[in-house]
Amino acid sequence: MDYLLAKVKDKRNPYRILMADKAVYIKPDTLEDCIRYEPANKLEDDQWFYVDEFSQKDYCMDLLTDDGFNSADFIEINRMCPEKMDYLISYQSGMYFYFQRIFKYTVIQNKKFIHIGDDVEIKEEKNAIELKEIPDAVYSRREDRLYFRKLETIMPIFRGIDELYREATEDEVEEFLENDFVCLRNEFSPEQVKKANRKRIALAMDTLEKLDQKQKKKLFEYTNEYFPGLKFNGQTFEISGEDDLKNLLYGIEQRFYTTPVTNEKRCASAVYTL
Repeated sequence: MDYLLAKVKDKRNPYRILMADKAVYIKPDTLEDCIRYEPANKLEDDQWFYVDEFSQKDYCMDLLTDDGFNSADFIEINRMCPEKMDYLISYQSGMYFYFQRIFKYTVIQNKKFIHIGDDVEIKEEKNAIELKEIPDAVYSRREDRLYFRKLETIMPIFRGIDELYREATEDEVEEFLENDFVCLRNEFSPEQVKKANRKRIALAMDTLEKLDQKQKKKLFEYTNEYFPGLKFNGQTFEISGEDDLKNLLYGIEQRFYTTPVTNEKRCASAVYTL
């Protein structure tokens, strides 16, 4: 049986049953077009991020890890206002959990509509929640995989999942810019590094830790080959601003490539291992 639940502001009974025997969402066909979540990756249209082995993560809720779903464990919703609900959970086909955040703009309060059908009439909605066609997240029990599009949207649902969004600390930014292969110019300083490059620095530091000196040398030569505008004397890159830093970090992540047919040099906005 399918169930629609609401997460409410009640520590003793946080999940309440709204209705039963009704599938609210249709599984998106686009779930098959997905890439593993990395902070620096960008989704194409209709793509999804995924996190595997989700039940093993600290931020996975108990509701998803229980062996079975027993409706007797939940009480039915009372006359609670939609504003006191945080998000919806639709459990469907004994396999999928669909999640939708409740925002102020999705709550309909005391609004009148002209309903055009067999008859034209005025209807009033007092406490209603707009259901999205596409949910904010989908969890598949069979695959033990969470699908989502925007990490920021699901952070309040899965507390602690923001650890996936690793941003370099101030100390780490300073440490990276103090590397021997970096030479700062035009008074560019760690304090000027913005959020996007902080994420890239976190990834680059993880990458560099796995490389030996010979591999690093090859990586820097590759970066210079694809982006000669980034000044490189064979030992150090001159970093005069955010764009220089971004291109160096893209090089460390090996995002530059050449198309095999047209021989065009390009930069990938998202990468994943095949």
